Amino acid sequence: MKLARRAYSDSGKALELEEHMDVDITELLAKAADAGYTEEEAIVAILNVAKYQSYLHGWQPNPADDPYL
Repeated sequence: MKLARRAYSDSGKALELEEHMDVDITELLAKAADAGYTEEEAIVAILNVAKYQSYLHGWQPNPADDPYL
């Protein structure tokens, strides 16, 4: 994934990153399906890895700010 570094204040930065990551996650889901995993299993695994990575890097989301947590 090649992304240009942009200022944090750039309002489109998060959306651009999500769009790029959507492509990568779609590819991960396809690889998981090829390996015999269901889409649900793959998504749960992706969410768990993302949560682990966030803690590993010192970021802890506030559950009150995100209904998906």
